[in-house]
Amino acid sequence: MELSLDDAIRLSLSHNIDLRIQRLTEDRARRDRLVADAAFDPLFRTSYTLSRFRQPSVSFLDFGSNISTIAVNAFASDRWDMGVSGLLETGTQYSLVAGGSRNDNPDSSIFSLNPRFSSSVELQLTQPLLRGFGDDSVLADVRVTARNAEISKLELHRRIEDTLIAVANSYWDLLFTRKDLEVKLQALVEANELLDINRRKLQVGSGTEFDVIDAEANIETQRAGIIDAQNALENAQDSLLDQINAPKFRRGGVENSLFLDVEIVPVTVPDLEDINLSLERSVDLALEQRIEIQQQVLTIQNSEDIFQRTADDALPRLDLTGSWTNSGLEDGFGGSWEELGSGTYYDWSLGIVLEVPIGNRAAKERRSQARIDRSSARLDLQRTINTVVLGVTQAVRDVRSAQQRVQTTRAAVRLRTEQLDGEKRRLSVGLSTSYQVLQVQNDLLEAQTSEVESIVFLLKAMTEYRRQTGDVLESLGIEIE
Repeated sequence: MELSLDDAIRLSLSHNIDLRIQRLTEDRARRDRLVADAAFDPLFRTSYTLSRFRQPSVSFLDFGSNISTIAVNAFASDRWDMGVSGLLETGTQYSLVAGGSRNDNPDSSIFSLNPRFSSSVELQLTQPLLRGFGDDSVLADVRVTARNAEISKLELHRRIEDTLIAVANSYWDLLFTRKDLEVKLQALVEANELLDINRRKLQVGSGTEFDVIDAEANIETQRAGIIDAQNALENAQDSLLDQINAPKFRRGGVENSLFLDVEIVPVTVPDLEDINLSLERSVDLALEQRIEIQQQVLTIQNSEDIFQRTADDALPRLDLTGSWTNSGLEDGFGGSWEELGSGTYYDWSLGIVLEVPIGNRAAKERRSQARIDRSSARLDLQRTINTVVLGVTQAVRDVRSAQQRVQTTRAAVRLRTEQLDGEKRRLSVGLSTSYQVLQVQNDLLEAQTSEVESIVFLLKAMTEYRRQTGDVLESLGIEIE
């Protein structure tokens, strides 16, 4: 099965287990933000109460002047109410309730209205003036959870980068092991050709039996190398398929089953054009794009909000309270509501509540802890920046070194190839020996292996450079919504 690097990346984005786990984590953090926002959702409440009782009474208020009689005091009551309450972003707590009741004392002589119907509308407000005043305190949790959701989203981006880097490196490893196997198979072909030459020379008396033995021993050595290369190829293929984790590569499509007995052929041709990197530009790019720095900035902002909230918690409580009630009373529900609308009967109040914690040690210590956390977050940012700069510096250096290594190994392969051709011609005219040709063949095999290694090293160095500069997704043409 042919597989391009783009296909491997696309499949891994859909099936990689680490990414699936991180997506769930990011979704959970996003819902934490919704939970914090829900603190400002109004609460609707309604109730209905039905009461009945009947009891003896000796009070003259219940039966008049006949005090020798034990009266029966019966009472019936129906009460309902509904309203909303909640919290505003200014810290204001509010409650608005409308209600009504029907009361009936049929055996009592003291009520002018029997039954009587009452209705009321009541508004209550509590406004903090010190502790809990304003959005610095009230919205702190909302802002923190919102940033935590953003941090989790950035973490998902970072996990995607790490996954794509792992897939790309595994892809290049598979490409290297295939090329390495091809080189060793070609070396075996040349070793067999040399064995044929030595056998013919032995038959005509111009060669020795030792030359044939040396050639045969070299073939066995080449075969042992091929076995190792084949094993490395299969391991590299399994590693890549495990990173991708696509059901199409597993038996029966079940993700926890064995891989298919299939050969994966990487078809992406690596781009080895000259790469000119500027260290200063690379550092600026990394400081602008690295996810770790963005996460640390959000963490600092969270620590600032938490510090401000602890400062608010250390303040005394000074609340302004107020209430207003409008009520009506009549012999019917309609009349009671009409009277309520007239504003004849009302009740209002205004007050101040002051609470001063003596000592207030817990709040002071929490503020000290928040100050420490804020300082620690700022130091973590500086440490992250230093780590990023160091990583970019080393990545640029590794890319430059890898470029030089590719040039050197390519030159070595070219020279070793010319040397082998020359030794073969010298051997054909008796100016060289089979042993010398074997040595040059092995030198060429080593040079070819080194060239393939250097190419893969350069590809991985570029991948690491993109990771250090935060340019992985853009370089692969991937956008995350």
